[in-house]
Amino acid sequence: SFEHDDPHVNDVNDMAGLPKGHWFHFFAVAGNLHPIESLLVYCLTFGVLLAPPHLKTLFYTNCLVQVAIFLPFVQIPVALTGHMVYVDIGWPSGLVAIAIVALMGTGYWLRRWLICACYLLHGGRMALGALVMFGQATGFTYRFQGDLPRYRYAKHKWTKIDGMPEGWWWMKMQQDTFGQGLSNSVLLCVPAFLAASNSETALHPLEWIGLLTWLCGWIFESSADMQKMSFMVEQKQQHNATATLGLAPNDKFLWTLCRHPNYFGEWMAWLGFSIASLPSFQVFSGYEIATLCYFLAILLIPRLLYDCLVHWTGAGPAEHYSVKKRPSYMDYQKTVRCFFPFQLPFVDHHQEEGWPSFEVEKSS
Repeated sequence: SFEHDDPHVNDVNDMAGLPKGHWFHFFAVAGNLHPIESLLVYCLTFGVLLAPPHLKTLFYTNCLVQVAIFLPFVQIPVALTGHMVYVDIGWPSGLVAIAIVALMGTGYWLRRWLICACYLLHGGRMALGALVMFGQATGFTYRFQGDLPRYRYAKHKWTKIDGMPEGWWWMKMQQDTFGQGLSNSVLLCVPAFLAASNSETALHPLEWIGLLTWLCGWIFESSADMQKMSFMVEQKQQHNATATLGLAPNDKFLWTLCRHPNYFGEWMAWLGFSIASLPSFQVFSGYEIATLCYFLAILLIPRLLYDCLVHWTGAGPAEHYSVKKRPSYMDYQKTVRCFFPFQLPFVDHHQEEGWPSFEVEKSS
């Protein structure tokens, strides 16, 4: 293999189109959003500030709880250690908090309890998994010797691809991690709070479709994670750190459909939350700006989650290191779709050898 510069990687940040060193990299949301999309995410703050009375209590309480989680357990540890791994505990814990706060809603009890149960299972599984996994790895001190690969890649992207000064990385770490707390406060909580405030006693068919979509996504993600854990145990027993999950003899089913079925399941679950919340827009008559913000949030959730799971903390960072560590991984990239487990038109499935950074190529 050999190193080379790829002009598409080094000149601009893909869809965002920002040149190296541009000041907006400080405020960019996720990994590959257009600057206008990033600004729209920040505009969702108005949905909290201008919320109807029956929603304002939920939003304000949630904001306080998210600060109480992120400040001591994410922002301060990140500042002291220079490791972003703490956000992997803080973010799903924030989802659990959303579920608890949503119980305060004034809507129909069945709808409220259903959406809260879904958020609780969704965030609780990840939070508990992170606490146990990181605890076992550190002797339950949660003092990490190094950062996770995806956050090392984030620093690589900041300096090498975005062309920003390494000395300012500490500031970007705070913005990225706090951004996940902000998303819990103004974006990802919206489906839960809309449903928890809807007093209609008959559940709309769209709500059932959305909840079923969430359940399918949650099961898909959990099953993929279990297959991955089984693979990791097998490789540890065989002292083989270079095998590729998804290729024979490790061709576990879900990982033959796409290279990141766990991330697809996560995305599918959030798509379900967005669908389930659509019939609850009736709760804001007379609050046009707030309604617009919530509708925008519902549209942005699948878009933002896709970008995060492919370009920011998901597939891209994982594959940046996999192509270097696993000799067969580029064969896997060439033959299996990246994110979606089925072929879609007009979608880049990233089936290029060496994606996303193209720093390693096969020797001829």
